[in-house]
Amino acid sequence: MAVSSQSQSHFRHALLRHLPVRCHLIVMLLALAASVRPLPAAIVYDEAVDGELTSDNLAPQPINFTIGDNTVVGTVESSQGVGNVDVFTFNVPTGVQWTSMVVDNYESTDSLAFVGINDDSFFPYNTFELDLVNFGDLPDDAFLGGTTFSSFDLGNDILPRSANVAGRGFTAPLPSGDYSIYIQQTGAITDYALTFNLVSAVPEPGVVSLLLLGSVSLLMRRRGRRVSLLMRRGGRRKGLCIDR
Repeated sequence: MAVSSQSQSHFRHALLRHLPVRCHLIVMLLALAASVRPLPAAIVYDEAVDGELTSDNLAPQPINFTIGDNTVVGTVESSQGVGNVDVFTFNVPTGVQWTSMVVDNYESTDSLAFVGINDDSFFPYNTFELDLVNFGDLPDDAFLGGTTFSSFDLGNDILPRSANVAGRGFTAPLPSGDYSIYIQQTGAITDYALTFNLVSAVPEPGVVSLLLLGSVSLLMRRRGRRVSLLMRRGGRRKGLCIDR
């Protein structure tokens, strides 16, 4: 049997009137969670479409990242032979955090590639200098972090691992600021796709409004119950005085 939207609304209001205050808060939070939908992933740079990313670690390719998933698709090969490395930079705006770096594609006969992260608009080392870092001839604290990645990382967030394998180290999520990414492969040609997720560090205005509205509603309901209880108690006391 079909139920009209008016009847459904009446039922919801009736149900909420009889719920405890704590249940009201739970319902409000569930509604907020349901209203926040993740933004779809967007390919912000694809070398097959947008051209080769630069190999210049001191002048990376700027890429515009926005809140949500930002996917970069590229190809690297034989960094010390062909010299095809990919270096790009992006900005995390004020009030936004960088929360993850997910491997969406890795195709190569070589088992590993390397990704380095620096918290600036450049990466301090080129491929030959990184070899010196590996042998201990150059310090690795000149950049923020880094790690190798492979086909075994497909679908996984490698940002936390990047904090602990190379570089100075950090704690995710990363705050607003400029960042540079350096991707290299010392062996065979490698196709990759990395997705960088940015999220707002503060609630959206609509969410804040809902929270304020819910808080006011709960306070008014509590105050109404308190006034009603005091009136009932006052009536009972007055009745006792009359009986006497």
